[in-house]
Amino acid sequence: MNDLLQFAVDAHGGLDRWNSFSNLSVDVQVGGIWAYKGQGSLFSRHVFEIETHRQHLRIWPFTGSDRTSDFRPDLLQVVTEAGETIEARPDPEASFKGMAHDTPWDPLHMPRPSLEETAREMGVRGSVRLKQPYLGFVDPMFTHISGMLVTMFANPEHAPALAVDHLGIAIQAHILKNYGEGVFGEPKKSGGLAGWQERRSKELIESELGTVSLAQLAEECGISVGHFVRAFKKTTGVPPYQWLTARRIEKVSCLLTESDEPLPVVAELCGFADQSHMGRAFLKHHGATPSAWRRRHRDPSI
Repeated sequence: MNDLLQFAVDAHGGLDRWNSFSNLSVDVQVGGIWAYKGQGSLFSRHVFEIETHRQHLRIWPFTGSDRTSDFRPDLLQVVTEAGETIEARPDPEASFKGMAHDTPWDPLHMPRPSLEETAREMGVRGSVRLKQPYLGFVDPMFTHISGMLVTMFANPEHAPALAVDHLGIAIQAHILKNYGEGVFGEPKKSGGLAGWQERRSKELIESELGTVSLAQLAEECGISVGHFVRAFKKTTGVPPYQWLTARRIEKVSCLLTESDEPLPVVAELCGFADQSHMGRAFLKHHGATPSAWRRRHRDPSI
């Protein structure tokens, strides 16, 4: 424990005082990802009651003034003040299987994504167990990736599904490598995509220009998400989201050279959220703005 953290803990009574508590009650207002997942009205101001020595969370009111959400790892349910169960979902973690970043949630979904598939791809044997870091520990890598995701969710129109999915896999891999307590065997190895898999995945990426997810691509190819990501990179040399960006920029370049479409129209046709979004990506790739690039390639003397 560093000096600053020790000072803060001591100022609030020390660890013995913390360990003497069994529950925390917090009055909070929640938004962000819930609105993005189609449940923007689910939370406004609510009370979260958390047990400090086991995984148990209660939230009220929840979908009704007389209802409470009761979460344990093996069961999530909505109950009334009288104790009547309105809805229940055993094994709530399993309900996330196969979801993409833009898959809507229902009120019983909780943000606790499964690590099982990623763990299997990384060669973890048996069940996934995570060790708890010490109080006050800050993980710089997790903070960095989470910050990128927060930015993406704040501006979802600027975030290709493939990029968000890729960051999700990166977070899971980081958690497993640094906090996993399972037995690691040899990671699964794979070659490149078969010819038909490469053609089909590229067709889907180009036709959607940003809305297709890794889960959809993997399903079309008949393989797992992790296998698909590795095989796609082995075949093309880049991850799917980078290949998508390159295709978008290539399409922009063609339209700038061969058409008189205004820049906002070019951006829309190429899958960008707006002209400024396209401009930033184009400048990073070509070292010139779309307007300057158009002038230079239409008049070689410039």
